[in-house]
Amino acid sequence: MTVNERLFTVGLLEAFENALAAGDDEAAGEILDKMGLYRDAEGMFRSL
Repeated sequence: MTVNERLFTVGLLEAFENALAAGDDEAAGEILDKMGLYRDAEGMFRSL
């Protein structure tokens, strides 16, 4: 399952996309934390 599919399934996709569009890395990171994911130094999403 992709990151977007995971976010959509739990109803966080729109909030995540809005955070990215606003350049709010802190909010985007908090959403990823809720999903058990993080963004590595190259910008790729990884599972914890």
